[in-house]
Order: sequence, then C-alpha cells, then structure tokens
Amino acid sequence: MERLRNKFLNAPVDAVVHQASSSAQQAATEQKDKAARALADNPADNLPRSAVQMEATTVVKAIQRELSITRRTFTAQARRRDDLVATLRRRLHEKSSLEFEKLFFRYYEKLNAEERFEFDQIRAMTEGPLYDSNCKILNLLEKHTDLLDQIPTLLELRLHLKLWLNKFDGVFRGTPQMCLLYTGVEDGAPFPSGLDCEIDEWLRRNARLVGDNSSKV
Repeated sequence: MERLRNKFLNAPVDAVVHQASSSAQQAATEQKDKAARALADNPADNLPRSAVQMEATTVVKAIQRELSITRRTFTAQARRRDDLVATLRRRLHEKSSLEFEKLFFRYYEKLNAEERFEFDQIRAMTEGPLYDSNCKILNLLEKHTDLLDQIPTLLELRLHLKLWLNKFDGVFRGTPQMCLLYTGVEDGAPFPSGLDCEIDEWLRRNARLVGDNSSKV
C-alpha cells in the first residue's frame, strides 16, 4: 500500500495533467479570437456606465458646437441676403413674391458687379461653414444612433440634414445661379424647433447622472 501511494499519489502535478488535444486547443483559440473581436466591435458595451455617459456627452457637445456655427453663419448670411434682395428690387423694380432661391435664380444674369460680389459671398457661406458643419453633425448622428432615442428631435434633425445635403450634392453644386440652399416645410423636413432646449436639458440631466455614477465608483 505504501508503495502504491508513493507511486501514484505523490507524483508531481505536471506528470498527471494531460495536455489538451489539438482540436480542443483550436476551439479555445477560436473562442478567444471571437471574444477579442466582440470587444473591438462594441467597445461601449464593455465600458462602465459613467464612461459611456461621458462619451455621449462629448458627442452631444460636439453637435452643439457645430449647430452654433451653422446658426451664426445662417444669421450673417440672412443679413447679406436681405440687403441683396432689397437692392435688386429697387434697381429692377421687382415686386413679385418669389422665394429667395427662385428670385436669385431668375435674376442671376442681371446682377451687376457689386451685386455679383455680394451673391458670391452668400454662396461661399453655403459652400463653406454651412456645408462643413452639416456634414459633421450628420456623421456624428449616424455613428451614434443611440442618441436618437435619448434626444427625440435629433431624428428630425437627421432627416433635415439628409435632405439638405442631398439637395446640395444633387442641385446646388452644379447650379451657379444658386447662392442659398433651404430645406423647410415644403420638403417635409423643417429644422426642428426646440432642438437647442432639448440638447441643453439632456446635457444637464446627463451631467447629474455622470456625477452620481462617479460618486458610486
């Protein structure tokens, strides 16, 4: 009995543990690779809740900044637009109720040098900051679709921007007679009212949540 115990029970562990079969090793490696890919594809799923909320806050603030740029640009552009419209109406005795886009399209060939300069300034605002910021906002919304459930008016904003950018690429680029590009009620996708308030409220609410979760860590 003593000899049996010394032979089997006192043997080193590595002498009795058998190496896994090649098929088992391959299966384990595949599972490990799948887990690694899952982590890479869905990094937010593996972050603490506070970290996810902080990332969402960063994205919403970026959207807010771009909206601020478009708002300031739109306001400056509207002033130039109104001045040019008033000048055209006086010089050409224009009394129709044409919308701005159609008015400029109709009288583009009749613009004098000063009016053409003003027209080009207005068009540059559409081609530059308005286009750039609208692209950035839409890209953020498409990449972070979870925000569409948290801030409902972002759904309306996404539709508005998609139509605006489609018109820009499909019509505006190849039409030098255009300096303005509007997407509104007639297109079924006006700029959403109350968006700024919703974003401000979401940021305040999320800041409290981030603070609460951070204090629990």
